Amino acid sequence: MKIVLRKLLQIITFLSLIINGCDENVIEPDLANTYFPLSEGNIWYYRDYFTQNDSIVFTHPSQEFDITYQVINITEINGRNYFFMEERYYQTLHTAIDTTYYRAESQKLYMYKKDYTSQQYLGGLFADFSIQPGDTFQCHIYSNEYVAEVVQKTLTTTKFHYYIPGAADEELEITFQKSLGIINNVAIDWGHGKLLNKATLN
Repeated sequence: MKIVLRKLLQIITFLSLIINGCDENVIEPDLANTYFPLSEGNIWYYRDYFTQNDSIVFTHPSQEFDITYQVINITEINGRNYFFMEERYYQTLHTAIDTTYYRAESQKLYMYKKDYTSQQYLGGLFADFSIQPGDTFQCHIYSNEYVAEVVQKTLTTTKFHYYIPGAADEELEITFQKSLGIINNVAIDWGHGKLLNKATLN
């Protein structure tokens, strides 16, 4: 009887390890989506700003937000599902609208824009959350090829520095926060950025 019980406990322990291992495998591929939660209806509100003497100066101090990013729906591009993001820029005389397509896959985030002249989608790898500070990777932002480096990483945030080797005025810093998305996006050379004010996420 003791032998049977011992065998039964070994089987239960073995099955428990398998189940826990499977759970870990389910969590890991969602890392990119954890840093940039993509779901229909999600909306982010940003304030436009400039840096001045190491301080942030909002372009429209009285406005709660200047820019919104909203996931409208899921669109298929080249056999893969992408989240169609509508970007609205609220300016004094009119509202400008732009669109971007995002896909989270494992620990990587991909971003594309459609060139309506060529009818092609420009872009590619945008962020790799698997690498550590000091590591770099090649990425594409629209039609440009950048080198991206992780310059800061905490338990909840990852900051990337993007630059085009040999090019001037093309440096960006983008900070992602888990369960929230992009919290800051700034053009280093111009001192112009977008700071997250609030988000409504599903």
